[in-house]
Amino acid sequence: NKGKIVTNKTTSTLQKGDDKRMLILVEFDRLADLKKIQEISGVESVKLLKENSYAIITKPDQDIRPSLFKFAVAHGLSIIEMQREEKKLEDVFKELTK
Repeated sequence: NKGKIVTNKTTSTLQKGDDKRMLILVEFDRLADLKKIQEISGVESVKLLKENSYAIITKPDQDIRPSLFKFAVAHGLSIIEMQREEKKLEDVFKELTK
């Protein structure tokens, strides 16, 4: 950007972004019903990644992690792993310097 300042936000604020959607990666102990996961309030889309692992994109401003725990209990599933993915600083830099 030819030496111009494009933002004065902190790196953590930039990594969270303005989109307000989350990418949740979750692994259950066995296969879960994709359609049932999609029905959880706040879920925008779900994709099966491998065996029992799913990528879930939330609707804006929705933290579905507590609902995922309730879903697992209600369907007799155990959560092996759950993590929220944030934007990488490299991706934020690319967005700012387009």
